[in-house]
This record gives sequence, structure tokens and C-alpha cells, in this order.
Amino acid sequence: MTRRAHVLPPAEAEDAIDRYLSAVEAGTLPEAQCAKRLEGLAAKVRDLRERREELVVAGQQASPPHRAPRRLPR
Repeated sequence: MTRRAHVLPPAEAEDAIDRYLSAVEAGTLPEAQCAKRLEGLAAKVRDLRERREELVVAGQQASPPHRAPRRLPR
């Protein structure tokens, strides 16, 4: 059985970054202890945004042009 990593949406990852930074600023978490985690979260946010943009572009390319509905003969 493969274990899938939990993937945070960009907003949740950004919130996690804010929590880490707040803890460091408050002196309740040493900077050295969270530096790797912050780097990982920042990379995850960047990757998620890039992937979202790829999906938007792919969706635009795959969408058929908008056409007005045809009227059926009576």
C-alpha cells in the first residue's frame, strides 16, 4: 500500500507559514528548528501555484469555443 503525502491547498500552506513565523517572532519556537519546514512550505506553495496555472491553461486549451445554442426545428 502506498502512502500519499497530505497536500495542503496554497492558502492552508500560507497559514501554516504564518503560524511558524508568529511562533518564531514570539520566541516560542527557535528559528533553526523551523527553517527547513518553512522552506518546504514555501516550495509547496510555489509548486501548487504553478500547477494551478498549468491546469488553468490546459483547461482553456481544452474548452470548446462558446457557441449559442441551436434552435430545434418545430
